[in-house]
Amino acid sequence: MSYHRFTNLTEIFQADLSRKLTVGLTSQDFEPTPCNCKTSGNGNCGYNNMCRNSIVVYEVKCNNTRKVYIGNIHQRFKNRMQQHFNEVQNLVKLGEKSDSYAKHFATQFCDTNPSPTNQRGGITCSIIWQGNPISVVKTFATKNCALCAKERLAILKQSRSNP
Repeated sequence: MSYHRFTNLTEIFQADLSRKLTVGLTSQDFEPTPCNCKTSGNGNCGYNNMCRNSIVVYEVKCNNTRKVYIGNIHQRFKNRMQQHFNEVQNLVKLGEKSDSYAKHFATQFCDTNPSPTNQRGGITCSIIWQGNPISVVKTFATKNCALCAKERLAILKQSRSNP
């Protein structure tokens, strides 16, 4: 027995109307804002002036091994990178299990201090795609989150160009 329910005509019309009404709309809450980093005292942003961007698919490249990590976030880019740095520190110092980002970078800091400053120096960050928070979320108009779909597409492209 199947419990799948197909969309009815009302939902199809509502989805079409919602899509048409949100074309060109943006949310000022998620607009890129100027950098506020206070890293290393030289006034340079530790994230290539994209630290406060949100709703993005991002790429982090290890400068030592040239391996690439691709992820997506709804929050500010700087906040997510800080979470990555903390996961690396917890893996190195406490042996806590973590994601593939932390597993790779923990091997880079086996004998040194995995502080956020040291980690930041060993990576190159870039934003692959930035979305509009109104149009990327999953609604009845779409079956999937557009942000997740863009991340999967970026991972597929990367795996084809550099297996």
